Amino acid sequence: MPKAYWITAYREIKDAAKLAAYAKLAPTALAPYGVRYLCRGNPNATFEAGLKERLVVSEFPSLEKAIAGSCTFPKTWMPGHRAGHDEQGWAA
Repeated sequence: MPKAYWITAYREIKDAAKLAAYAKLAPTALAPYGVRYLCRGNPNATFEAGLKERLVVSEFPSLEKAIAGSCTFPKTWMPGHRAGHDEQGWAA
């Protein structure tokens, strides 16, 4: 079965402390879905219209696991996390 990936690109980080708390909880919350982080952090260089903000690439064992993780992440383990939180987008 092919693997699936989340590519999360932050466009703006409004509260670094909230992001740090969020980043600490994510691996534990997504562990049941088999997440493996390929990269988490800021890029060394960007090109064309790229933003030099946080980027996370998450690998899952299947598309089904990635989608299942997105259905509980982060609603069940950090409700209200987006209030005053960062602007981000992701794709699986």
